[in-house]
Amino acid sequence: MKNLLTALFIIISSFAFAQKGLHLGASGNLNTVWIVNQNAYGGEEYDYTLKTGAGAGLNVGYNLTDHIGVFTGFKFSNQGQSYESSKNTGETRDISLRYNYIPLLVRFTGGSSSVKFYAQAGPQFGFISNATYEYDGPTIDPTKNDIKDRFNSGDNGVNFGIGANIDITSKIYINAGLDLFYSFNDINEEKFHIPDSSGVYEPSKNATGGLNIGVHYILFGKE
Repeated sequence: MKNLLTALFIIISSFAFAQKGLHLGASGNLNTVWIVNQNAYGGEEYDYTLKTGAGAGLNVGYNLTDHIGVFTGFKFSNQGQSYESSKNTGETRDISLRYNYIPLLVRFTGGSSSVKFYAQAGPQFGFISNATYEYDGPTIDPTKNDIKDRFNSGDNGVNFGIGANIDITSKIYINAGLDLFYSFNDINEEKFHIPDSSGVYEPSKNATGGLNIGVHYILFGKE
């Protein structure tokens, strides 16, 4: 991870000295979060229920042309999945995961007014920092356990976003848009690849989608 961050710094630094258009910013998001293909660890398979997760981060980018730019940064994201039993009323479980991510995105920006539309896509590399499991039932006291050992340390996938940049001044703009992420790899540790009730193991994937809002400063040049 240290080598990756060093390489990103060198790349962005070279862009900054060579051309204008360096963007620095901070953003926050609120997502619906899902674990596609739940791992029931040999137990009852629960029904999915809605779970939300917030995140925030710092980002840096450079516009190579008036319309094409490259963006990266560092962010944390709260993810996981909530479930409820279809057999026992009031019986629920909740998996809460936290990841740190580094996205590498290509962004296309269109328009010449104070409101510009953008679309961006690229890989996103993640590292798990926390994982807990919480169970609550009508006849059993609530329990909460650390289950970080059940998950792979990395979570790599693809990020896609669309939205709008709104100029506040010639140097400052805010952005608001839809941000989506889906894992490429199985998030479960190999020793916890436990088949479901039909005898089949399906890899679990993180999926998120929600609103992203940020504020950015153009250090060199003008968007």
